[in-house]
This record gives sequence, structure tokens and C-alpha cells, in this order.
Amino acid sequence: MKKFISKTAIFILVPIVAYSGVFAIVKFDFQNRLEKHEIIILGDSQTEFIQNDKIYNHSIHGSPYFVHYQFAKEFRSSLKGKKVYIACNYQNLSAMYQNRLVNDSLFPGWKNAMLNRMDDFTLLNSKHEEISAEPRTDFSFFTGKKLPKLIYNLYIKEDRRNSSRKVKDSAVIIADFRRHWEQPEYTLNDTIQRAYLQKLITLLKDEDCEVILLKMPLLKLYSDAVPERIKQELYAIAHKNGVRLLDVDAALSISNNFGYFKDYGHLNRSGDSIINTYFAEKELEVSTSF
Repeated sequence: MKKFISKTAIFILVPIVAYSGVFAIVKFDFQNRLEKHEIIILGDSQTEFIQNDKIYNHSIHGSPYFVHYQFAKEFRSSLKGKKVYIACNYQNLSAMYQNRLVNDSLFPGWKNAMLNRMDDFTLLNSKHEEISAEPRTDFSFFTGKKLPKLIYNLYIKEDRRNSSRKVKDSAVIIADFRRHWEQPEYTLNDTIQRAYLQKLITLLKDEDCEVILLKMPLLKLYSDAVPERIKQELYAIAHKNGVRLLDVDAALSISNNFGYFKDYGHLNRSGDSIINTYFAEKELEVSTSF
């Protein structure tokens, strides 16, 4: 009986120890890689194609600030003293994030996907009830696929190439604007984005990071329609926290050129080329001069 119990314990424990050990090694290696980069981008789909050897680009599609806050909290020692850009544009202050958290039908699966991203670098998952108290149908404390997925994302997955597609007409821009700002289903005002943006800035400043709010280009047709209070608030956030707001659109003046955009604010290959050149010549040059 004792032999059976011992063999059973070994059969159960060995895979657990092996899985945990490999996970810890992968996480430690990522932490070392992160420390070697001078510049970090905590971005979204607007910033995902910014590339340079000095930059670690942590851009996540549809990423709210609570996801980036969790990442920064997890790796705060590795971020210490670095130059950190936070993607911060008008649409990041819309009410869609708050409402998607309580109404999954607005973007089915988005809430679960974002909450799962918060646990990318932890062995066990959390319900994250501080973000959403709504029940999660997909939740489990342990997910066996997490380690293979992490290895794939860090070591195997190739950088996605941008397309050369161009925005077709103004109807696309108007539809994007309405999705962000005029949805009748948006019954709640935003608190989650603003709260976690503030927490993220505070955490990074506590680690002596140079924090920069990165405002990527938007087509003029879209930005002109954004409520004035939102425009003012973006600058007020930067001023209140004593951080720089880098308005790339103001620096490059490309908002009138449909040829650089795929939609309201996602640049195509031509637009990205301009952004990467700008970063290499202006932002990285400034970084290395200190």
C-alpha cells in the first residue's frame, strides 16, 4: 500500500514540479530580456508595429490599462529607471472598456480574454474580482496550455507584418467613431480606464521610470469629432502627473492623409514606416543623449 501511495505521489508530483520549473525558467529568461531593453512600450493595436532593437514593444490588441498595470506590477524591478511609453489616445478614454466589462454582448469574449492576459506570467490564475465581479464561465485556477502558449509567444511567434491596405472612405471612420463614442448600450461612464492609467503612471514613477504618454496619429475626420472635454482631459492627465505627452500626430502632421491609414487610427505599412523613422531619429536619439 505504501509503495502504491509513493508511486502515485511521484506520478502526480513530478509533472507538477517539472511544469512549474520550466515556467519559472521561461519567466526568468523573459525578465532578463526585458532588462536589456532601454525603452518599453505599453501599447495597443495602434503601436504594435513600432520596432527597434532598443525597444521592447508590449502592445496588446484592445488592451485596457488594467492589463498593463498587472504587467508592470509583475515586472516592476525589470522596468526600474527605464523610458516607458504608454499608449494614450482619445479612444482610450471612451466608456467602451467599462461597459464591455459588464456587458459581454458588446464584444463577446473580450472581457475573459483581457482578464486571462493578466495571468500570462503567473502559474495560477486569479478571478480578478477587483476588475470585474461578474461571474466568469471560462475560469479555472490552473490552465495546462499556459506554458506552451507563453513559450510560443516569446520564442516562436514571428512578428506580424502590417498590410498596405488603405482606408476606403469616410463611412469607415464614422462607424469607428460611433463604436467608441455613440453606442446607446454604453450605459456606464468610465472609471476603470482612468483609475488604472493613474495607478500605472504612479507605479512606474515610483520605479524612477521616465513616463511618456504616447498619442498616435488619428485621422482628422475622427479626431475633430471627439468631445472637447476628452481632448482637454488627455492633456490634463499628463500635466497632473508631470509626464510628457508625445503627440506623434502633431509632430508628423499626417492626419489629413488617408493613404497612411487603414481606418480611423491604425496605420498601414507606409504609415508605420514614417513612425519607425520618427522614433529612430527623434526619440531614440534623445534617449541615447542622456
